[in-house]
Amino acid sequence: MGSSNPGPLLGRFKAENAENILKAYRIVMDVKETGKSYILQLVEFESRYSASHISHLFSKSKRVVLRKAKGGHAIRKWGDGTFTFYPFQAGIPFYFEKLGTDTQGKATPEYGGVDNYDVCESCTCAYNRDGICRFSLVHDRPPNITEADGCAEFVSRPYQPEKMR
Repeated sequence: MGSSNPGPLLGRFKAENAENILKAYRIVMDVKETGKSYILQLVEFESRYSASHISHLFSKSKRVVLRKAKGGHAIRKWGDGTFTFYPFQAGIPFYFEKLGTDTQGKATPEYGGVDNYDVCESCTCAYNRDGICRFSLVHDRPPNITEADGCAEFVSRPYQPEKMR
């Protein structure tokens, strides 16, 4: 193993198999790893039969939070920015590779990276869940963010004591 402690997963990843028409699949998802969970946001899914476990995992929502402590799914990071995902520890594992970056090395939507609107630094905004902005999911448009003022769509979350969260 090249790196004993690879960094957290963050970005847009793709798993693809074009072996034959029955086993072919293409899965693209945004992945964010936190200390306690993996947050998976399905971006693109094409499969006839072979990726049924992925289809089942995302059947209720395009966003899934997998708690590291609960288990049930296996994720193995390989240290080179790739990982293997074995949903429900059944069927076949899927090998995900990080999609490319632009000429400056920044991950952008055009090059398969995480959209800058998705990453949210405000812990007190009502649209922020686990560091990802949910504004565009509610309003079907990206939030208005300026250099001078930051996010103009900020909505204050009501105070909740730490025990209530």
